[in-house]
Amino acid sequence: MQTKVNKKNNFRANFSIFQELMLLINKSFFREKRGPIFIFVIPTIFLIIFYYVFNIYPGNSNGIAIRTLTLFIYMLLPTLSIIVSLSTTLVDWKKSVFLKRIDATGIKKGTFLFLLLIYYLSLGLIAVFFEMIIAIIIGGHNFIEALKATNWGYLLLGIIAAILLSVTIAFLIGGIFSNEGITNSVAIIIYILTILLSGVLVYPPLISDTLGVRVITYFIPHKYPIFLILYAITGTSWEAQFNTGTGYSTELYHYFTASWQPVLAIILFLSFFTFLAKFSFRWNVRR
Repeated sequence: MQTKVNKKNNFRANFSIFQELMLLINKSFFREKRGPIFIFVIPTIFLIIFYYVFNIYPGNSNGIAIRTLTLFIYMLLPTLSIIVSLSTTLVDWKKSVFLKRIDATGIKKGTFLFLLLIYYLSLGLIAVFFEMIIAIIIGGHNFIEALKATNWGYLLLGIIAAILLSVTIAFLIGGIFSNEGITNSVAIIIYILTILLSGVLVYPPLISDTLGVRVITYFIPHKYPIFLILYAITGTSWEAQFNTGTGYSTELYHYFTASWQPVLAIILFLSFFTFLAKFSFRWNVRR
């Protein structure tokens, strides 16, 4: 009986700590204007700009379908912004008393990072669905029809994977570097390379005509969740144009031939980044 009471008390204590930490993280996120701007404002601006300015596709049915596909991928822009926002925030925290106070409570580093991951996963999902509303407004009937035919299982898997990859990459960057300027530069470089080579800014077949470029894209972690999302939207077929380059390339190729391949790659990347982040993260700036 006493054991049950102790377990119940421990659960209440742990849940109370969880709530307090989440409130602290949330307060810190919204106190710094950079967080909401990077996660909500900038992605929305980019989504609108990319959709209208980079409308390089023909006005036929195929062009409209591709334009709708890219609008789905633009919804992922908040997940990429997490790389810049979170990594810089971690460096700021290391320089302030925020992390020192958390360390003083006895909270383990792994527990804190896990709670931070849960917070940004929730935040990322909210931001993506906010962008989905924007996409519905500007994409209209074509986007809504594509949304109805989408495989939501693979879509959610791709979105969640993209967020988790961004968070773990941010953990790694924020753990390695202690200078805000360097952290910003590295995060922005990764952000730009990801946008250019993963299939966010440019429809994959447009940059996949040469073998060298195709090989390089395999080293971009977000390529894998993005292709899962494209797979979910195009009728769950790896013979679709985004994966084979049909109509764009004289050489027939396949980035993937089965769904387990990008899923396995995502798991490997997440494991790799998590392992490195665990050892690189410190509560304060290293002297």
